Amino acid sequence: MSWSGKLIAEFAELLAVDQPLRVLQDPPWWLVTLGGSAAALAFWWLGPFSSAAVALSSIWLWLGVVVWQPLIEELLFRGLIQGQLLHATWGPRAAYGISVANLLTSLLFVAAHWLHHAPLWALAVLPPSLIFGWLRERHQNTWSPFVTHAAYNLAFFVGAALAAG
Repeated sequence: MSWSGKLIAEFAELLAVDQPLRVLQDPPWWLVTLGGSAAALAFWWLGPFSSAAVALSSIWLWLGVVVWQPLIEELLFRGLIQGQLLHATWGPRAAYGISVANLLTSLLFVAAHWLHHAPLWALAVLPPSLIFGWLRERHQNTWSPFVTHAAYNLAFFVGAALAAG
């Protein structure tokens, strides 16, 4: 293998994209993906929110929010950060199925959202982030949390668009 091929393979392993997506036969994956998507969709009927501010007006915005944003966030947070934290001796230690690596990564995920969102909105990403981290560890790849994250974003913004009328 050439040096460039080795470099690409090492980078793919670092980001945990070197393993195939094998979730279709995993009932817990279906449960958290469909259940979380249903919760994101139903969110807009729980209270008086200003959905017009988040209803997306173009296919490019939809692609950005449903594909590119989850892809970049999952590669960075679950692939790079959580992956590296899992290599620390304390990283894989877990309580109630949540590893230290997952918890720290999720807190960083909340902090990143805090930069552009109100505090309660930023805190609202903690439960999904813990789910994404759990999926990353369960399936040993970042494809699983990416697909789930994309499904959550799609459902959330479809709910916003429907609530906007």
